[in-house]
Amino acid sequence: MKRKYILIVFILLNFTSCIQDGSDTIILPEISESDIPEEIQSEWTIAIKCSEQEQIAIEAVMTTQKKTSDFTASGSGNDYDGEPIDMTVTGVYDKKYNTISAEVRYDFINSGTYRKDHFAVDLDYYTNGTYIDMIKIDESNPGGPYPSCDTQIKLFY
Repeated sequence: MKRKYILIVFILLNFTSCIQDGSDTIILPEISESDIPEEIQSEWTIAIKCSEQEQIAIEAVMTTQKKTSDFTASGSGNDYDGEPIDMTVTGVYDKKYNTISAEVRYDFINSGTYRKDHFAVDLDYYTNGTYIDMIKIDESNPGGPYPSCDTQIKLFY
C-alpha cells in the first residue's frame, strides 16, 4: 500500500512538470524495487490482560524498524495481586500477508517464575483495539500456588 502512494507521488510530480512545460508526454523516473522502503518505522501500543478480567495488567509499545520484519517490545506492569511483571515481545511482521506472529514472555519478578504466550493476527481482518486470545506455550510453575489464566492482547496502531 505504501509503495502505491510513493509511486502516485512520483506520477503526480511528473504530471505537474509536464503541465508547466507544455509537453503532453509523461516520462516516469526509473524506480527499482530497492529504491522504495520496505517498511516504514511505526509504533504499536499493546495491552495484555487475563481473559476473565476487565483490568489491563501490562501495557507496552512495540516498534517495527525500517527495512526489517522482526520486532521487539518490552514493558512492565503489575499482576492482579500487585506483584511486578516484566514483559518482552518478540515477533515477525510479514508485510506480504500483513500478519504478525509473536511470542510474549512474562517474568514474575518476586517469584522468579516466567510464562510464554503466542499470538498471531491477520491485520487485514483485525479491528484496531479488539482483544485477541493468546495461546500459552510454556511456564516455569504450571499449576503453582496460583494457576495462570487465559490471556488476551489488543493492539493499537
